[in-house]
Amino acid sequence: HISWKETAAAMAALQAALVDAVPDTLIVLAVDNSSAAASLRKRCVAFDKSLDDSLNTIAKQYKEKGVQWQVFQIPGTQQPADEPSRGSPPDNEKVQSAKKTLEALVM
Repeated sequence: HISWKETAAAMAALQAALVDAVPDTLIVLAVDNSSAAASLRKRCVAFDKSLDDSLNTIAKQYKEKGVQWQVFQIPGTQQPADEPSRGSPPDNEKVQSAKKTLEALVM
C-alpha cells in the first residue's frame, strides 16, 4: 500500500531529523503523497494502528525536545527525493525549485 510506505518513510525522516535538532527548531517536511501529508499534519494515521502509535511516540519526542514539524504536500513532479530513491543522482533543478517553494511557504 503506497500510502503506508509513504507515511512510514516520512516518519523515518522525522525521526532522523530529530537526532540533531535543537530546541525551538522547525523541521520542514515535503511529501508528495496526500494521505501521508494529511496523517502527519493531523498527527493521526487512521488507516494503521501501528503507524499511529509510532507517530504518537514521535510527536511526544518532538514535544519533549521542544522541536516542531510542519508538513507540506508538493506535486510528485517537484519532489527532489524521487530520483535518489530510485538509484539516480538528485536533479539539482528540482532541489532548488523545491527549496524555493518551501521557503516561500514557511516564511
